[in-house]
Amino acid sequence: MRTNSSPAAQWQAALDRHFAGNQACRECHAEQFDAHVRSGHSHTATLMAESDLARRLDGTSYRDPLTRDEFRFTLGDDAFVVSTGTGPTQQQLPVEWLLGSGQRAQTGVAITGTAGIEQRWTAFAPDGRLGVTPSHERLPKVQPGNPGCFGRPMTTGDVLSCLGCHMTFGPPRGAPMTREFFKPNIDCERCHGPRRAHVQAAHRGEAASVRPMVNLKDPQVEFALCAQCHRASDQVDRSLPEHEAVRFQPHRLQLSRCWQESAGQLACAGCHDPHDAVATDPTHYTQSCLTCHTAPQDTPCPVQPQGTCIDCHMPEVDWQSGITFRDHWIRIPDHQAEGEN
Repeated sequence: MRTNSSPAAQWQAALDRHFAGNQACRECHAEQFDAHVRSGHSHTATLMAESDLARRLDGTSYRDPLTRDEFRFTLGDDAFVVSTGTGPTQQQLPVEWLLGSGQRAQTGVAITGTAGIEQRWTAFAPDGRLGVTPSHERLPKVQPGNPGCFGRPMTTGDVLSCLGCHMTFGPPRGAPMTREFFKPNIDCERCHGPRRAHVQAAHRGEAASVRPMVNLKDPQVEFALCAQCHRASDQVDRSLPEHEAVRFQPHRLQLSRCWQESAGQLACAGCHDPHDAVATDPTHYTQSCLTCHTAPQDTPCPVQPQGTCIDCHMPEVDWQSGITFRDHWIRIPDHQAEGEN
């Protein structure tokens, strides 16, 4: 006799048939596994109630400097609840997810049935201080008792798009947006595809018989994969001001002469180890530049002899709320170009 099971159990059974999980990858790819643990990709989404931030905020409150609304935080057995207002205007909202690696910031997202609310408060690095979530300063003030006081209302599509870039996978079409249907973080199989068949073949000594589903040895395939979340030019509103567009690294790279003249060979992994944390030593990137822009080692840069390539050609740009992004539009600075004319 066939027994009925819940949609979540059926979904999990389907995943178990196809996905292996990071620990299975570790058996043969220990170096890449250890590097991934160091990366921001390995902790892009956390259940809010299980986060260090929730434990730190429990029992505290935060007053929004713009709206003057006070948010009170309570951590229960399995839920992190935000309260605001008093008396008849008092509201409570469970916050399911905390998005962001914490290297720059982390923002809470509440899911309310088929919609969601991005919280007005964000924890900013390096000390985890709370502040207004970027872009929320432009949201209109709402009346007390309106759920919009918690933050930016999100449609189903907004939630799936937002969480989709922080998860290995999300719910199948028609499934509820509950935690059981999400696999948090950008794990191995987000980029390499479901690998259970590969792992099973590896245990038989036949790993090569199950080839990767994505050919990441092709630079442009790899570029397109990164652009799914970091966004290429065809995904970006070209009217965005410079300081807004700078956070979409693939788009900015596509504007570069380096990318345009590379015959499809320049992509993200040319400078970044896709498994590891982003390198912070500028000389690392100078060496990447010199793989194409070769020059005698005793010939210093005529403009900044003691500098590095990215300090001039890929400067850091202030985005907002104290967050900066390295501009991936590789080019000669305007002031230098004017001096050469």
